[in-house]
Amino acid sequence: MPNVVQRFARRFVKRLQRVASSTSSPPVIRPTGDVPDETIPTEFDPNGTENLEIVVQGQTIDVELNSQLSNSETPHSLSSLDTLECIDDVDDDVMRELETLKTLRIEEALEESKKIQETFRETRSSSSIKRLMKELRQLLKASEESDGTFEVEPCGNADSDEPGSDLQEWEVRFYKFDESSQLWRSMQDFGVECVTFRITFPTDFPFSPPFVRLVSPYIENGFVMNGGAICLEILTHQGWSSAYTVEALLVQVAASLSHGGAVISKHQKRKQHKLTKKRAEVEFRRIVKIHNKYGWVKLEKGEG
Repeated sequence: MPNVVQRFARRFVKRLQRVASSTSSPPVIRPTGDVPDETIPTEFDPNGTENLEIVVQGQTIDVELNSQLSNSETPHSLSSLDTLECIDDVDDDVMRELETLKTLRIEEALEESKKIQETFRETRSSSSIKRLMKELRQLLKASEESDGTFEVEPCGNADSDEPGSDLQEWEVRFYKFDESSQLWRSMQDFGVECVTFRITFPTDFPFSPPFVRLVSPYIENGFVMNGGAICLEILTHQGWSSAYTVEALLVQVAASLSHGGAVISKHQKRKQHKLTKKRAEVEFRRIVKIHNKYGWVKLEKGEG
């Protein structure tokens, strides 16, 4: 509304100027009083200023006009240059204040958004740590009850100051598999004591799946890909659910090796150096892209 009133006032002043410059008599202003037919001439003080009261939609505006005499034939003509410069200066100041206010509001909104995002991240990080601690306790208990089938241990990260970094990566060692599987027989043939995996948890676990890779020994088949990546849909965002537990995930990994024909490679010592995290991550992204296009192989209920 203030902008509309200002524009109306400027137009009114310009009309007064045009009337004053085109006639020898002073301009006539109709007041907004109770006598609409009565006209009251406005007298101009040659050496001073005059205030005009304008009523626009119930709002009263005081417009100060310079009434200096000019060299024209009309003694009461308005000084248009001084009036317009005054109005333009006020208008520019108002626009600058509006722009400043707009900028401040945008900055405040951005700062508030950053605070909300930071609070959200801290909340999810705290939730992730609590969930990991709960999962670790359950796995340690399950390991004791498994009669030496597997062990789990956090890897830790002494060089990181990030909260919960000691829980972000675990090492899992499988000592036993299905005795009828090729993997178990090949472990006996090559004298391999255990099969070791690394599980890396994202900061927003359990809302995102962990990354699982084979560390040793070098295995062929059994859904084990280059670099030690594991080709399972449960490890993708599409197949993962926050309701899944790490224990259930390990059961799926062990089943995929046993029923997928995994065997210890004859050249495991020569190929051991290929089992790196970087290679596994690159290979996992590649196989996920392929399976998203052509679909995933589902394990039977008895195998998963």
